[in-house]
Amino acid sequence: MSDALTRLVRALSDAPLRRGTDARTFADALWLAAAGTIGRDTSPTPAAAPDETAPDPEPEPSARSAGPTPPDAETTMTQGAESKDVSVRRPGATTTVRGVPLSLGRANPLPDALAVGRALQPFRRPWSRGGRSRLDVEATVEHYARGGPLVPLFRPAPEPWFEAVVIVDASLSMSVWEETARAVTRLLTTLGGFRVVRTWRLEWQGAEPRVSDHHGREVPGERVPHHVSGAQGRRLVLLVSDCAARGWRTPAPWLLLRDWGEQIPVALLDPLPPRLWRRSALNLPAVRVTGGQVGDHNGNLRFSPPLRLRPRAASGGALGPWTALPVVSCTPRSLGAWASTLMRADPHGCDAVLVPATGRLPQTRHGTAPTRQIGPARLAEVFVHTAPAPAVRLAVLCSGLRELPLPLLHVLRDEAVPEAEYSDLAELLTSGLFAVRRDPDGDPMLVLREPAREHLRTYLTTHDRWQTRAAFTRHVATHPYAPQGIAAVLHDAWATTDIPSERRPFAEVVTAVRRAGGPVREEQASRRADGAHLGARAAGPAPHESGTGAAALAEDAAATGETEPALAAASWLREQLYNDGVRRGRRDRFTLFGHETDCHIFEGDGTRPIREEDVRIYYSPERVEFPDEIAGWRRAIEDEERRKEAAGMRYHWNSPRFAVDQLAIARTQGMQSPAVTLRLRHADYYDFLTTTLNLDRQQENGLTLRQQYLEGQDPLDAPPFLCCSFGVHVAVRTGPDRKMLFSHRSAVVAGPNQSRWNSSANEGLAANQDLGPDMRISLHAVARRALREELAIQESDSSELELLGFGLDLRNSQWGAFFSADLHDLDEEALRYRWTRGVEEKWVHDAHAFVPADPDSVLSFVMGKPVDAWAPCAPASFYLALVSDAVRRRGGDPSGRLEVEAAERRVLNRVREAAD
Repeated sequence: MSDALTRLVRALSDAPLRRGTDARTFADALWLAAAGTIGRDTSPTPAAAPDETAPDPEPEPSARSAGPTPPDAETTMTQGAESKDVSVRRPGATTTVRGVPLSLGRANPLPDALAVGRALQPFRRPWSRGGRSRLDVEATVEHYARGGPLVPLFRPAPEPWFEAVVIVDASLSMSVWEETARAVTRLLTTLGGFRVVRTWRLEWQGAEPRVSDHHGREVPGERVPHHVSGAQGRRLVLLVSDCAARGWRTPAPWLLLRDWGEQIPVALLDPLPPRLWRRSALNLPAVRVTGGQVGDHNGNLRFSPPLRLRPRAASGGALGPWTALPVVSCTPRSLGAWASTLMRADPHGCDAVLVPATGRLPQTRHGTAPTRQIGPARLAEVFVHTAPAPAVRLAVLCSGLRELPLPLLHVLRDEAVPEAEYSDLAELLTSGLFAVRRDPDGDPMLVLREPAREHLRTYLTTHDRWQTRAAFTRHVATHPYAPQGIAAVLHDAWATTDIPSERRPFAEVVTAVRRAGGPVREEQASRRADGAHLGARAAGPAPHESGTGAAALAEDAAATGETEPALAAASWLREQLYNDGVRRGRRDRFTLFGHETDCHIFEGDGTRPIREEDVRIYYSPERVEFPDEIAGWRRAIEDEERRKEAAGMRYHWNSPRFAVDQLAIARTQGMQSPAVTLRLRHADYYDFLTTTLNLDRQQENGLTLRQQYLEGQDPLDAPPFLCCSFGVHVAVRTGPDRKMLFSHRSAVVAGPNQSRWNSSANEGLAANQDLGPDMRISLHAVARRALREELAIQESDSSELELLGFGLDLRNSQWGAFFSADLHDLDEEALRYRWTRGVEEKWVHDAHAFVPADPDSVLSFVMGKPVDAWAPCAPASFYLALVSDAVRRRGGDPSGRLEVEAAERRVLNRVREAAD
């Protein structure tokens, strides 16, 4: 057992945990301790009173770090990111939060929108004889060939079969389905199968239905099939309603639908699951109907009445003739069956209800049955035991919040319960667990009834609370701005306005700030209030990976009285572990021949390549910022280079580059392959020179940049202005003669690696060359550019390029990606012959060495050069290339890396023997 693990077990055994504590409490305590939220200088956050502002959680360490920073270093460390909360914005709220308004993107209320769109494809069938004409080329040519005059002949142009009118029920119970109705309307519009799609409203005046068109004008019921339909006619009506309003219990709306169906196709779209239809006014006889002619009205639908209704149908009794009304739900199967029945006369038909001539069936029972009142707590208990598992999961996650806007429920379903279907969401919304409050000019607010919430919270774990917050945080990161989106507010103490909103945050973001031993400047904290500058994490890490959301959970646990025993144990563990020195922020260094280099391999060991599609790069145009004194150094460099240019001397031109904000590693599902997220911001070449050439320059405070920001701290937490370069290192292996190519950087290249042996090709990311029009960046494309510019290896040359890992030059604070390139057709002779005819950037290297590509020869060449003759990450680049080749020769067996380790020992033994 390692010393660190021994100290951890000893600290756990001494932690103030009750006898019989379960594994989940141990896990929570470890997570909170690792997150740095509870520690030596902090205490659990007290619960905020309902009318008070809950304190904001402390800023998290930078997401680049694989471990937290000790508490005593947090006060001096310069960070490149700060965590801020996001709350729901409510125009009518009595509480306010100082911040900037946001409009977040909405989640799609139709989980299967793509499948629903495919199901509606039958509506794309055209009406062959439309109202417009088009040139008939064949008829014109034939007419002229038969001796007629050369005149154009025309024929009717096809056009969409129907004009669609979506009538949305405006009753109170339908407020939770407004987004669904809008999504269906958008889907019909983008389908391209209708001449026009209009949205009308069905409102209620008592029990009488009133229809208003898209201009807000009332339309008489009998005029709906043809109102402003123009000369084409052929209208289709889709009525969206849950049939829960009181007016649906009367004959009036059903008689309207019956009259419309005798003239045009009409369907009722009920957002509720079919099994709940009979609990509403949609308790009419159900049948299966088939179509006659394509696009025919409801009166010509064929059906067989149920046996219990056939005597009445045959006698034409008081109920009169029946009319079928197709009823569909928001599922691909249901909508597809209706579309195929109407437009293809599908013999399988679709579901429908029978509407009698009286509009409603007569009541068979007299009097009113007593209503059973079920309390919210009992309702929640029944729901947990009878509802589908995804619906229950959604309800439990919602119990962590007292209320939430309806769009956030869709977000929670998308991000935290992706297996939930539309029917599961409907089960939850119609369960009676929520009260719906409609704020003016806002989204419907779902308020979980308190007794039901208390019962559901018994199933809610700390991990569930973390998942809920992480789900919202991911959505904020990927949908930071959208017009007419979810109204939110970003907490910002430097903002000048107080915005009515919920005080309790639902998510957090990481915004770029600068801390240079003092407060953040006001103009820096208030920049760009449009939400586009948010640098939130795109994916929330697992609890054991970082402290994301730990502060919020500590606050939430304190507010709910759950501070013991996990939080107390976390405070104890963090105190003991830091005092014991388990976490020191030191990064291991790539070691070769027993010598530690200045390169830290952050990800990858050469045994398996990282796929190009598993590397996601995000670019923010926000410029990297320097402390005032360092900014003065940059201005001096810029002035000097301009002076050299004006004097005709050799100078360094300034080109746009990138600064590294964050490099995060995760794993893909299934294969568990590395998944890389790289976040960059704008910088330039002079920014790179400012820090790279001045890391050991003393500041006014007596410290160098290296001492203040790098030494004694985790180098992965260095601020972005110290990481104004991201390089690509390519180790090239020729094919026919099996040689490894080493390149020597010339003295004219600026930077710390001039006159050193380096990888075969080495190129830094450049915004003017590597940032595409679509704002995408590909590291593989940068590697191919490096091969072309420095070695004249073209993309058309047969080669195999693999990304093997990522590393950090600890000496110069520069990130890099390690590639290997196998040339299938080029050897040393062919390359040197090509170089004699010119290379785009021939001046970058002044010497090349071709060494046999077997591990012994390559490592002997590395060993034969002085340590200072190598760029810090060059040996690691060639070592990973050797491991990759050994693994490939073994058919993908990762143990191939042992061949390289054995070669290292052989080379070292030979050197020792020669020395003896």
